[in-house]
Amino acid sequence: MASVASYDKTRFTPLDDRSARLLGAAEHGVIAMSPFNSYFSQDVIDSSIATMLRQFEQVDAMIPGIEMRLMFEACGYPRHRAEQKVIRNLRMLRRRILSAFERAGVPREAAEQRLHSLTEFEGNPLYDRLLGTVRQALESDPLFLEACLRTSRGILTRINEGGSEPTREQLLAATEYYLGEAVVMSDTAGILGHDSSVMCYYRVIEFVRPLFAGELSWRPSPRQGYAVLREPGS
Repeated sequence: MASVASYDKTRFTPLDDRSARLLGAAEHGVIAMSPFNSYFSQDVIDSSIATMLRQFEQVDAMIPGIEMRLMFEACGYPRHRAEQKVIRNLRMLRRRILSAFERAGVPREAAEQRLHSLTEFEGNPLYDRLLGTVRQALESDPLFLEACLRTSRGILTRINEGGSEPTREQLLAATEYYLGEAVVMSDTAGILGHDSSVMCYYRVIEFVRPLFAGELSWRPSPRQGYAVLREPGS
């Protein structure tokens, strides 16, 4: 649990001044993790959870939901096969995260309450309202659309057989996946009921920098921050 308004500069890199201030305030942090990503080994997950618990008064972890099947469907997977693949990998990631919380001293039952998927936020009034805003932005904001397309390209290239370059149609089909991510990057504090929150991930997602710079058609909440959390020396 954090006891001072500071942060470990060898681990955390805040996106901007507001994020640095909220990171120092240390009220609430969310660590985002992804399946199908070799970076998130058990050692990295253990270290990331332990670092978050040292920094913030309250910590949650966030993973994608079943909507990640859209990536595989865009590459031609039948829906049932895409869902099976995503569910299997999400279960594995979930087990690793819960184990990391337990190793850091958080009881299993409490850890389960701290682990969220994007799917479970559906029905939350703030989430649903922001989702409508972000969905409209995907149709009307070319900067947001292009950022989503760039992010999709690398993922779909890995999914496509032989690593072939995804088509424009495949990229467009996959962009729906990023709507939920964009919502939680905008106001996790409000969605989870905190005065402030910092979303932490191992890199800056394509649309996050223009979002926090005020270049997209909507703005993140003033109580929302973003920081990169990396292993020392990585």
